[in-house]
Amino acid sequence: MAAGRTAQLFEAHTDHRSRNERFYEWVDQDTGVVLKLVSLDREWAFEYERFRLSPQPASYFEEPRGYHKRLSTSKPPGQG
Repeated sequence: MAAGRTAQLFEAHTDHRSRNERFYEWVDQDTGVVLKLVSLDREWAFEYERFRLSPQPASYFEEPRGYHKRLSTSKPPGQG
């Protein structure tokens, strides 16, 4: 249980740029949203206290005035 919601607990391991992190994460069973993270050594933690789903106005998803989509001409590092 996290943020008052039913959640599934996972133990996670990440390695980014030689920085190894191990932590627990609580994931909301209905939405898949991570609600809580706690490092295995308890040095840090993050938790949503209130989590609420609600409809969002369509205007939140409209492209801003003057926006023009551009295609990238470069390739990601290591792919070219």
